[in-house]
Amino acid sequence: MLDQDIVVMSPRLARVADALELGNADAVEELWNEVADSGAPLMEQVGDDGSQTLVTFLWRDPGDTENVLVFFFSAPSTDDFSEYLMTHLPGTDIWYKSYFLPADLRTTYVLSVNDSLVPFNSYAEILQSISRYRTDPLNPRDYTLLSNPKEFKVSVLELPKAPKQPWN
Repeated sequence: MLDQDIVVMSPRLARVADALELGNADAVEELWNEVADSGAPLMEQVGDDGSQTLVTFLWRDPGDTENVLVFFFSAPSTDDFSEYLMTHLPGTDIWYKSYFLPADLRTTYVLSVNDSLVPFNSYAEILQSISRYRTDPLNPRDYTLLSNPKEFKVSVLELPKAPKQPWN
């Protein structure tokens, strides 16, 4: 699902980068205002392939961000974090990671901010790390996974063509 051989930039973020190059510093705040109104992640149709949607996860740096990872619960590997690592847009508080995903995808994800980037050697190590993960503060949709003795929240990603789930 997350095989990304090239760095992909959202057309929306490319417009912010272009505006910054032209001296429009307001472009960053305009993006954050849009995200406040519509939520994140960004979902954009790129090209004519309706089976894929470009999904861009965002993080707004409060000033101390060293790295941000986007972890999907269906992710195939945790020994190389490069495919989950967000990129910082220079000169801004914007961190982002874009993926081309199936347009009918519904999944959950979490963010790991200032992650140690130490690979996991076992499932037990993944479970020990869960307390560091957080929901996406820019995404109003989350889901609580119940387990004894704690609750764990995840962010929900539901693309426009995802099958309806009237029972959920």
